[in-house]
Amino acid sequence: MSAGLDIEKIKSESRNLRGTLIESLNDPTTGAIREADTVVSKFHGLYQQDDRDLRASRREARLEPLYSFMLRVRVPGGRVTRAQWDALDRLADDPGNGSLRLTTRQAIQYHGVARQSLHDLIRGIDAVGMDSLAACGDVNRNVMCHVQPELGPLHAETLRWSERLSKHLTPATNAWREIWIDGKKADTEELEDEPIYGKRYLPRKFKIGIAVAPYNDVDVYSQDIGLVAIARDGALAGFNVIAGGGMGCSHGELETFPLLGQMIGFITPEQLLPVAEAIVTTQRDFGDRENRKHARFKYTLDDRSADWLVDEIEHRCGIRPSAAEPFELIQSSDRYGWTKGVDGRWQFVVFIERLEDGADISPIRRHSMACVAMPTCGLAMAEAERYLPDLISRIEELAARHGISEQPVMVRMSGCPNGCSRPFLGEIGLVGRAPGRYNLYLGAAFSGERLSKLVLDNADEAAILDSIDGWFERYAAERQPDEALGDFAVRSGLVAAVVHGSEVHA
Repeated sequence: MSAGLDIEKIKSESRNLRGTLIESLNDPTTGAIREADTVVSKFHGLYQQDDRDLRASRREARLEPLYSFMLRVRVPGGRVTRAQWDALDRLADDPGNGSLRLTTRQAIQYHGVARQSLHDLIRGIDAVGMDSLAACGDVNRNVMCHVQPELGPLHAETLRWSERLSKHLTPATNAWREIWIDGKKADTEELEDEPIYGKRYLPRKFKIGIAVAPYNDVDVYSQDIGLVAIARDGALAGFNVIAGGGMGCSHGELETFPLLGQMIGFITPEQLLPVAEAIVTTQRDFGDRENRKHARFKYTLDDRSADWLVDEIEHRCGIRPSAAEPFELIQSSDRYGWTKGVDGRWQFVVFIERLEDGADISPIRRHSMACVAMPTCGLAMAEAERYLPDLISRIEELAARHGISEQPVMVRMSGCPNGCSRPFLGEIGLVGRAPGRYNLYLGAAFSGERLSKLVLDNADEAAILDSIDGWFERYAAERQPDEALGDFAVRSGLVAAVVHGSEVHA
């Protein structure tokens, strides 16, 4: 996408996300779609990509890039039925390219989908009650939630609210069904504005996640709206609202930085939908539409204050959040292994890695996460998904050498500073700079309540492993009982604690 593309103009003239997608999809001269339609298509869950491994050879052969599409299936609350999973699996082989990816936001992605296969794929997910509308684009995207509703009434009720919230904030346009399902020609007349998003939608993407304390398995402080379920007598009493989190930044541009959300206050379940809508429309009206690098809600709120947002919420929906309820978070990863539900049945939470790797699952590997990166992501500067398993093997060797193999360590790797794998919340974080080179970060909290800090810039594998070796040596010798690596790094002075996201690269 060219830097000069006027995204705000494209959105406002898209006729509620129709654009000229139908014409683009029917163009026989290319495997791509029109540049303006790449903006519109994101709202339909589509990213146009190409195989970067083949770019050079195709350029030499005077061929256009090998274009294909990534389709993201929206999964509110992360819940997929058995029948839906069976269908998703079948679609991965035909019309997909044989792979499925479980994303860091509980969605499901197909990669390498040819343009001519998109209709079959999207109709296939629609047939089992799923969709890709608003899985990408400048709207609220997938609402994350814990994934074990059978653990008890609190968990079940929280999941129901996540699904209700997702539905409430989904764009009202019928463009997705018109273009992909019904096959009708899009209406050319001007349509009414979206009831929540207006004509231009949001300035940038928007993300929501719900955690059930003490487990922060959605990285609740990284969300535009983070919600912590509060229980009383085993039932859902309401939510603590955290606002203004976000992980993305740009290398070398210190005015961009990751941020943790700010505590806004407590609301009851019945107040969730109007309060969330009030926050979304606040970002719609006040977010920066001139500079997309400053357009996320985290900057809108950081430039103002939590008190300002509380006033806006009250002005827009008549609800003023009360003081936040006390809660504790102990880890920001999934609860692996067996858990007994209230119905007496047992559940098993399994760690999913690239299936062909087949390595033993150590505590370090279990708490690792990577984005897709190469070869399909156009933003990736370095490998992540394909490289992390091998790097974890080397880190495991260092842990064994120092006698800390059974100690969980949160490792996050991203191919670029957009931070889809939330690397700035990794006790050890790696962010791609160039092929084979990464920024190395240290010191985030295992609970997800503190960001990490840059310790090595543009480092290769040897330098990264040498640093980790030194950290592990000190950690093994000097740690306190039950002290996590990130907390030790701050206490021992290996890094300074990050109080504000602008300090991550300072």
